[in-house]
Amino acid sequence: MLGDFKGYEITVNKVLQIFRKTGPISSREHTIPDLIAANWLSIKTIINKKKDIYWRLFHRSLPLGYRLKYIESPEAGFCPWCTKEPQTPEHFAIDCSLSEKIWEIVYSFLNINESINYPSTLKEMFSGSSAQNASQKQVLNWLHITTIYELWCCYASLK
Repeated sequence: MLGDFKGYEITVNKVLQIFRKTGPISSREHTIPDLIAANWLSIKTIINKKKDIYWRLFHRSLPLGYRLKYIESPEAGFCPWCTKEPQTPEHFAIDCSLSEKIWEIVYSFLNINESINYPSTLKEMFSGSSAQNASQKQVLNWLHITTIYELWCCYASLK
């Protein structure tokens, strides 16, 4: 049974009717549900290839070491800058020694009166939770997207 229909009665049209009645169905829950309203995709001053890398990191689909080890045989899955450290999205964006240095440099250029620390988790990075108001949040979103893109460029040039 699917809705009010038996298995032999099911057609594409009837399935669409069921979906229209029930509303949108999410096949996958976000690990960070409150970030759907982050609106970082709608920032117009950022070129799409930078947003694409950020989007891939958000969805954990960047081809980093922890994924490449299953694709390429010589790839061990470790970070190229940290000894024997698995390269996960968290490590790539936040915990790596190179990314920590880049975050420190980037945040040192911010001209905000309050002291804002660079993100320590992916959730902080995607949500811009350290911002005090909407304009700061937009600045932080722009800054985070650009920083992740630069990190990706460093990684891609090394590979």
